[in-house]
Formats: sequence, C-alpha cells, structure tokens
Amino acid sequence: MKKQGKCNILGVSVPEWLSESNEKNERIDLCLDYEHVEDAADEDEDEVAALLNKAVSNNKYHYLLDATRLFGDDVTEKDALKKAKNILNPTEKDGKTVYKQFVFTTYIFTIAELLKGSQWEKYEEDGKVHTIKRVHNEDRAYSSHYTPFLKEYGEESEVFESMRNDLLEQLKNGEIQIGGTDEEEKAFNAWKKAQKAA
Repeated sequence: MKKQGKCNILGVSVPEWLSESNEKNERIDLCLDYEHVEDAADEDEDEVAALLNKAVSNNKYHYLLDATRLFGDDVTEKDALKKAKNILNPTEKDGKTVYKQFVFTTYIFTIAELLKGSQWEKYEEDGKVHTIKRVHNEDRAYSSHYTPFLKEYGEESEVFESMRNDLLEQLKNGEIQIGGTDEEEKAFNAWKKAQKAA
C-alpha cells in the first residue's frame, strides 16, 4: 500500500536505540515521527474517542534525518536535536496543537505479501497449511513493514523488491525469526526439518 501526501510532523527525538546505533556507526541520525493528515485524529472528537482511537491506531511512522547534512559535520547529537526541535516540533496556539507539515510517501506491505513465494511463506501442521503473517525479534512481533520517503516517490515495485530482499536477508542471517511467537517459529522449523528429511 502506498500513502502519499501532506503529513503532520509529530516531533523529533533520539530514542535510546537510535543513540546506540549512532554511536556504533559513528553518525548522527535524528528520528522524525509523522502521521499522514488523512489518518490524523479529529480535533472535534471527544476525550474518550480520542483516547481509544489512539490505542488502536497504527498510523505513526518515523523517518531518520542525517543531522550532519542538515547542520554540518561538526554538530553534536545534543545540538542537532535542539536545533531540529526548534524548527520541526509542534507548537501550541489558542489551546490547540499546531503541526509543521511536509509531504511524505510511505510504502506499507504486510509480512505475508513480502514473504509470498519464498521458502518462509508457509508451513503445515496437523494437515493444515498456515501462512506466515508475522515475524519477530527479541523485542516485538511485526505484521507489516514500511519504508518512508521525503516528498513524492512513485516506484512501488522497486520499493517492494528492496523491502522483500531486506526481509529475506534478515531471516537468512537470523536477525529476525519467522512467526509472531516462539511456538509458531518452532512449528515452522519442525516442518522445514521434516521436509528436508523426506
């Protein structure tokens, strides 16, 4: 699926995982969180609706900004974050949040779509065929992946192939595991082992 259009910039931060990545890779990236305007909460909805819609919403995305490209090679992570927040973070006016806006293109594909036709697509258990719909790592399970672009970007097939290849490589290298749970992963591996032995 492709979403393309005006987006609300929700804020800029350097979460712990990104700070560790920056240190490891000797770079300074900032995490810009955004949502497509079409997915934004209705300003007029009541407090209960706003809270519950936030609980089930999965429409927030992030884009990594290279701080050295924005502010020069000599900038520190702390200074880059401060400068970016001043420019990009939302402000308050008359009791309402005012978002800075920009055009993003976000490509979202389900795990099942990305795995289709691969050796990780499905498995059999008790005579039933199960399609793999999730993958997981130590932290969480994923039912879809996305890739964001600044401005408009129209090469959907190119993006899909890139995302698919990245996912298959991560599975091959053991960076992520098949299935949404350890039990599903074990069932898949047992079926693959039986396939090889047959």
